[in-house]
Amino acid sequence: DSKREVDRDYIKLKNIVVTLYNEFATNNEINTLMLNSILYKLFAEIKENYTININLPAVSKTSKYYQRIIEIHKYIENNFFDNITIDTLANSLYLSTGYVRKFIQKHFGISFITLLNNIRLAHAKRGVLLSNESITNIALKSGFSSINSFINAFKKAYGISPGKLREDAIKHSCFPMSSSPEDKTPISVISHIKLSNKVVKNIDNHLCKMVNIENAKNLLIKDFRDIVLDTKKTLNFTYTRIKDLISYSLVPKDYTLNVDNFMNIEKIFDFLYQNDFIPFIELSKSATVKYKNEIPMPSKAIINENYFELLNSLLSYFTGHYPMSWCNKWIFELWKSPNETIDNYMTNYRKIKKLIQSYIPDAKIGGIGFNITTSIEHIRDILQSNPDILSEFNFVSTTANCDTKDPDFITKKSIAIKNELEKYTTIPYFITEFDSLYLHNLPIQQTCFQGTFICKTLLELYDVADIIGYSVLCDKTFSSKKNASNLLFYWGRGLIDKDGIYMPSYYALKLLVNLGKSLIYQGKNYIVTKSEEDHYQILTFNYAHFNNAQIETTFHSVNFEDTYNIFQETNDIDITFEIAGVKPGIYKVSRYLLDRYHGSMLDILIGGFRASNIERLDYFMDIKLPSRSQISYYKNAIVPEERTIFESVNDTLKIQTEIKPHNICMWDITKFHKKPI
Repeated sequence: DSKREVDRDYIKLKNIVVTLYNEFATNNEINTLMLNSILYKLFAEIKENYTININLPAVSKTSKYYQRIIEIHKYIENNFFDNITIDTLANSLYLSTGYVRKFIQKHFGISFITLLNNIRLAHAKRGVLLSNESITNIALKSGFSSINSFINAFKKAYGISPGKLREDAIKHSCFPMSSSPEDKTPISVISHIKLSNKVVKNIDNHLCKMVNIENAKNLLIKDFRDIVLDTKKTLNFTYTRIKDLISYSLVPKDYTLNVDNFMNIEKIFDFLYQNDFIPFIELSKSATVKYKNEIPMPSKAIINENYFELLNSLLSYFTGHYPMSWCNKWIFELWKSPNETIDNYMTNYRKIKKLIQSYIPDAKIGGIGFNITTSIEHIRDILQSNPDILSEFNFVSTTANCDTKDPDFITKKSIAIKNELEKYTTIPYFITEFDSLYLHNLPIQQTCFQGTFICKTLLELYDVADIIGYSVLCDKTFSSKKNASNLLFYWGRGLIDKDGIYMPSYYALKLLVNLGKSLIYQGKNYIVTKSEEDHYQILTFNYAHFNNAQIETTFHSVNFEDTYNIFQETNDIDITFEIAGVKPGIYKVSRYLLDRYHGSMLDILIGGFRASNIERLDYFMDIKLPSRSQISYYKNAIVPEERTIFESVNDTLKIQTEIKPHNICMWDITKFHKKPI
C-alpha cells in the first residue's frame, strides 16, 4: 500500500527484500533453508506491519463457498479505489449479478455497497493515521466520489470525523482503533407508529369484487371452473368479467335450421347463475388483447351487422332463460380500440346500449377502457353518450406515454381520470384491469415484487375506484395459450399459473381481502384495520420500484435468474406499531409473511436452476412441462409463512418487525377468551 502511505520509509521491509535478492544473485548453489528463513522473515514483517484485519464470514475452508468468498473479497481489495460495481464483480467471476448480490447478502450479511464501503473505509483510515495526505485526496484515492460522502460514511462507521481522528492520534501519539465497519448492519428505515384503537372511518373492502376470466370459453373447461370456485372461497369476489362472448365460435350457427346454437352459452351462464356470480361482459368483437410495446391493447374492433344480429340473439336468449332480477345486475363494457376514432366508438356505443336496455332495462353499460395512450379530454366526449360507468385499464409501460421512473404513475393517472369525471357526473368509475410492467421474457408475476405492487396499488386506489380488477385470474386460458405459442417461454400474467399454482400476487390479494372494514390508520406502506370488537389487522409491505436504467438495458434480453436486477436497491423497513386503548387480556397474534423464502415461485426456480447442471433451455422445457410431482411440490412449497403466538396485553398492543424489499407481512390479532392449552 505504498502509494497510499507516502510518509513510511519501509526500511526493514526493503532490507529483507535486498537480502533475498542477494541470496539468489551471489550464490551459485541455492540454499533452500536460507531462502525459506528469509521468506519467513518477509512474511512475518508483512503480517506484523502491512496487513488489514478483515472480518470474513465464518465459513470452513472445506466449504464449497469458501473459495468464492475469498475471490469476492480479493477482487474488492484489489479494485476498491476504482469505480467498481456489483456488475463488474459478477463479470470477473463469470456469474450473474443477481446471484452475486444474493451470495454477498447471505454470506457476508451485508449488501455489496456496504461491503465495498467498509473496505474503502478501512484503507482510508490507514491513510488518515499513517500519512500527511489531505483528507480530500485520501477520500478520492479510496474510491469515494466526494469528500462529503466520505466524511459522512467515516463518521457513521467510526463515530468520529477523519480530521478529528488524525488530530487525536497526533496529540496522543497513538492510533486508537474503533470497531470495524464490517460489524455494522445494513441501513434500515426506522418507523415507530403510535395509534389509538379509534376507528377513523368505515371502508368498503372492494379490493377484489371482480376477477378477469378473459375468454368466455375458459368457463367451458371443468378444471378452470373448479379454480374459479376455489378462488371465490378465499377472495370472495362477486363479478366475473368475460370477453369474446359475441362470437360465432362460441355460438355456432345451425344453418340447416337457421338458428343459433346456445349450448356453450347455457353451460357458461348456468355455472355463473348457480354459483351467485354476476356477469361483467366486455363487448368488443375481439377483446383478446394484443401486445404493442409490451402493453396490452384490444385488437381492432369489428362491429358490423353480424355483430348486432348475434348480440340481439344472445340478449333474447338471456332474458328468456334467466330471472330478470339477476340480469338487471349485469354490467356491460365496450372497450375502444386505439385505432378507432372517438366518433365511430360513440356511434357503436349508443346502438349497443339501446339494444341492451331494450331487453335488460336496469343493466349498466359503459366504457371506454381508458389506458395510458388515451387522452383524459375524451371523458367529456364519452359522457355525451350517457354511460352508466366509466372504465379504465392501467398497466405500467416502457412507452413514452408512461413514466416508469415514477412509482406512483398508475395512482396519479387513475386519480386524474376520477377528478376529471367528477367535474361532470357521479357515475361509478371502474378499473377493470391493472397490472405492473409486463415483459414477456421475465417472470415478474412469479416474484414477491408483484405482491407488493398489488398492495401498493389497491391500498392507494380503493377510495378512488368503485371496482378494481386484477388483469388475469388464471393462465390456464385460451388467450394465454395463444401468447405462449408465439414465445420461447410464456411466463404468464395470472394470479394462478397454467399449472394451477398460486402466485405471490394471489397471496397478496388474499391478505388484502382479509383486512377489516373499519380503518384505524393508513400510511405509505401500511394499513391498520379493525373487523370487529377486539379484532385487529396490520398489513405492511416494502415496495421496490423498477430501476429504469436496468429496464432499458434488459428490455429485450435477460436471464430469468437476473429478474431482481431490474428493481431499485431499497432499504429494509424497521417498523413498530403501538395500538393504545385495547382491552386487557390474552391476544392471539397470527403473522403471515410473504417473502422470497415463503411464497416466491421465482426464487424456487432460481435455486433449482443454479443447483442443476443442465442448460438453460433444457431447464426452461422442464419448467414448461412439469411433472405431476413437480406441480405438487410447487403447490406445497410456494406458500406464505404462518406463525401464531399468544401475547398478554395490558393496554397497549405492540408489534415490531423488519420488512425487507419485496416483502409483505400481515398480523391478524384477536382477543383470546379462553386460555390456550
